[in-house]
Amino acid sequence: MKITFTLWRHGPRPKKMHRRRSLQMVYLAIICALIAALGIAIFYIYHMVDRALASSETILRLRQEVSDETFRSGDFEKVLKQLEYKQLQTEPSDWSSVVNPFQSRHGILPPPPPAVPTLLTTTTPPILPTTTPPALP
Repeated sequence: MKITFTLWRHGPRPKKMHRRRSLQMVYLAIICALIAALGIAIFYIYHMVDRALASSETILRLRQEVSDETFRSGDFEKVLKQLEYKQLQTEPSDWSSVVNPFQSRHGILPPPPPAVPTLLTTTTPPILPTTTPPALP
């Protein structure tokens, strides 16, 4: 008993040349993707190694250099003591002596300047009558 299996039930079968060509295109695409991935990996590794070598060279160069300036320990200790004193001060500030910039000298704010009429606001808005709510019994 012969079993036949075909992918194309209706219509003519594609020629072997088309299959071979499509397989070649797939292989070419895979090879190009692998080459691109390998190139990106090599580029990334090169930059990481280059950055590490450059920073190690900088560290070695700085270790070899000796400072020509003398260290003034007296001034350094003086500054440290002043910083410690400033940090240990816990007295609250006297806020009554601080001037409020939003308050006028006499304690009353001056009235706002009158509105200047413009072309857009030449009419005054209508005044609505005020009604008082009825008293509850």
